Amino acid sequence: MLIAMRSNPFKERQESQFAHLLASNYGLATRNQLRKIGFTDSRIQRLVASGRLERFLPGVLRSTSAPITWEMQALAGCLRNPGNVWLSHRSAAAHHGFTGCPKDRLEFLATRRMGSARGYLVHFVGEMPICDVEVIRGIPVTAPARTLLDLAAVVDEETLEIALDDALCTHKVRLPRLRWRLDQLGVRGKPGTAALRRLLEVRGDGAMVPTTILETKLVRLLRSGRLPVALAQHRFREDGNLVARVDFVYPEQRVVIEVDGTRWHAGRRARVKDAERDNFLNLKGWTVLRFSWFDLVERPEYVLDQIRCALGIEPLFVSN
Repeated sequence: MLIAMRSNPFKERQESQFAHLLASNYGLATRNQLRKIGFTDSRIQRLVASGRLERFLPGVLRSTSAPITWEMQALAGCLRNPGNVWLSHRSAAAHHGFTGCPKDRLEFLATRRMGSARGYLVHFVGEMPICDVEVIRGIPVTAPARTLLDLAAVVDEETLEIALDDALCTHKVRLPRLRWRLDQLGVRGKPGTAALRRLLEVRGDGAMVPTTILETKLVRLLRSGRLPVALAQHRFREDGNLVARVDFVYPEQRVVIEVDGTRWHAGRRARVKDAERDNFLNLKGWTVLRFSWFDLVERPEYVLDQIRCALGIEPLFVSN
């Protein structure tokens, strides 16, 4: 004779909460989180003994069925001391999706001292203002403005500028807020402060900024060649309709500069549109210059000379 097994609603609810906790935490849970859903220490120990959970970091447990990802490791670092640790510097830049910042390290800001953990770099600060932190995709992280300030201290100026332009053009941060945080935190002598101030000085309020790495490289090249600042992301209109948007323009000299990266210019349709735009501008009396990644990286003198000639400035180099 079959005997029906009686369900246990309380245990089923706990299991549901347990599954939800792991799903929202990239497969992680702290002992305190488990206690909050009613798990006793002995039950937690049984989960570890049975192999469902394993120790990942001090105070942090991992579901053995969850794959180890960069996001899991990032959250684990924050869960070591919840409310006192945030993903920061290069790791925060990567989590925000700033261009040129890969997910290749784990870096944190903490307001309390913690034991070391292999592969985790922790910077200690006395306090963390609430305006400098947020939670993105479940991971506590420094806000974009604070991230750029911290990033300035640990990367070269070119990497910083690429990340800055990406953050600005994707509206992850606004210039006024970034300047405000720089004034508050960028004390004289702090690493990276001077570099960030220089980059902000050439970006006026409301000015368009480069949208790709290649465009930022051209801006840096123009500065190094002591050429006038070009207007970025300029729009041409005819009868009130947008007919062209170009990377850079010198309005007085009627010179347009386009930098061709594979992302936007590789396909046949893209090349056809580029040609149509060039023809429109040529017929309107504009000089259109196009440069590739190879030109900017391998032939910077050639690029500068072509721009100088278009602007009516004597070239400095003999182009091959």
